Amino acid sequence: MIALRGRKRTAKWDPRILDLFVKYAVVPHPGSYEKETPYLGVTLACTRDQEAAMYRDADGPIKPVEDLKKACAAIPVHMVLAGVNDFIPARVHAAILDPKYGCVYASVCKVKGIGHLIPQEAPDQLAVIIYEALSGNSSTSAKSKL
Repeated sequence: MIALRGRKRTAKWDPRILDLFVKYAVVPHPGSYEKETPYLGVTLACTRDQEAAMYRDADGPIKPVEDLKKACAAIPVHMVLAGVNDFIPARVHAAILDPKYGCVYASVCKVKGIGHLIPQEAPDQLAVIIYEALSGNSSTSAKSKL
């Protein structure tokens, strides 16, 4: 776990999330069972095929768009976006927030200083945002029908 805290990708993660990641998402590397010169690292708990499937799905980034439009038409949708465009370009945020896109959101919140891994980096802040949106306490929130 100490090594993960020092890695650039996980250094900003909340320690509780990092603990859960270590507990459930990584396993000893198969090479660690070698009797001679074992490799003492870890690997993801999912299979390589499962991990690769996420990157092979060419339609993955656009499939949810139509579902988001359907959801916005049926129920109040509260949009939470990263304040730092570290992975998802700012133009994508602008496009889904543009009224021409077809969605009217019950509320929109950008989490300042946080990238696309909001649940890993700011779980408490995200919990407050979700609570306020669903309870109607958000200053940018419309009254929810939920």
